[in-house]
Amino acid sequence: MDAVLVFLLAGDIIANAGAHVLLKQGAQKPRSQAPGLRGMVENILFNPCSLVGMGAYVLSFVFYAALLTRMDLSVAYPLCTSLSFLMVLLASVLWFRERLDGVRLGGIGAILLGIVVISIGG
Repeated sequence: MDAVLVFLLAGDIIANAGAHVLLKQGAQKPRSQAPGLRGMVENILFNPCSLVGMGAYVLSFVFYAALLTRMDLSVAYPLCTSLSFLMVLLASVLWFRERLDGVRLGGIGAILLGIVVISIGG
């Protein structure tokens, strides 16, 4: 794997996972008391964490689109998705103090095994 490919992979994974974490952080601190859809839209538009999270999604899209010019979709998608999932899980445990139980640990093991299989095959 060359340096550009590693850069694109890391950029996509970090931006994607960061977007999820920022959106969760923004959702925990709502700014609007308006009911229903209006309140949800206002909370997204007026919350700095949500706005930065949306920007991180855009950045993730740019990295991923560039990555697809250098890597097969059948390898890039599961690799980026699974590694982003692992980063989100780690951030959830460390940042939001979410539980990490045996079932989740088993899932992490299965994901890591899948990454190894895809990496060897790709």
